[in-house]
Amino acid sequence: MKRLLILLVLASVCVVLGSGRVRRTIRRLVSRPAEHPPVGEIYKIATNLYVIPGGGGTTAAFVTAHGVVLVDTKYPDRYQALLDELRKVTDKPVTHVINTHHHFDHTGSNALLPEGTEIVMHENAAVEMEKMRLPTTPVRPVRTYKDKLTLFDGADTVEVNHFGAAHTNGDSFVVFREAHAVHAGDVFPSKLAPIVNHSSGGRGATFGKTIGMAVKSVEDGKLVISGHGGVYTWVDFADYGEFNHILLEEVRNGVSLGKNNRQIVAELKLPEKFRDYKLGRLFVTIDGISKSLN
Repeated sequence: MKRLLILLVLASVCVVLGSGRVRRTIRRLVSRPAEHPPVGEIYKIATNLYVIPGGGGTTAAFVTAHGVVLVDTKYPDRYQALLDELRKVTDKPVTHVINTHHHFDHTGSNALLPEGTEIVMHENAAVEMEKMRLPTTPVRPVRTYKDKLTLFDGADTVEVNHFGAAHTNGDSFVVFREAHAVHAGDVFPSKLAPIVNHSSGGRGATFGKTIGMAVKSVEDGKLVISGHGGVYTWVDFADYGEFNHILLEEVRNGVSLGKNNRQIVAELKLPEKFRDYKLGRLFVTIDGISKSLN
């Protein structure tokens, strides 16, 4: 209760100061737990590799000889539920956390991690995280990288790769070599129209290209963990790259013909294999691509 009161006071101060970014962060922090989806049951997708859905971004848990590597930590009010699910499969401590990008639904529990937990993210994501950090948020040291970082070796190998701007300019693809699997974060949120977070360096103009590079990075890839959905096949992953290439070309052609974003959305025709995609936020996606081209 005391923490909530402090945050509400800070929110009032921010209204006076006019800081839109901080106000949005405050609103996320003080939202009631009921507003956030529950954490789902943990399930296994490969040897030592598990998925914990819900409660924010999809979390991957990789049990190594050194301890547990978590990919994304959900909202802070779901941290205990996340740990409860993890304890169903292992008693090993969480030693490493990798964030696919900086957004609060993927990083919200970082501040609750025990001291000594190594947090890894792309250098651009770390810059955005610092912008979001409140004076009341505990500071945890962050290890950053530019293009590629490898943790451990042998069966425990985890690679963290950045292939360019897509959802943000700090997106990471986390590769579990032994499992032939990748956690793609919100570059592949699910079979949805993607969000191009233009204010954080996201680029619709390179979205499909970035996915293509990720697909090629694992020649024998089998599984991809989405940012907010389930686990998909490698074909699904490659198809999502194609989907984004199609959107880019449609926007380019539409702009060249003087069409506005609403016209582009209304006239969009997609191949049959994308018929099960949920496109409710397509206008936002098209708008993000247009901004990238401009």
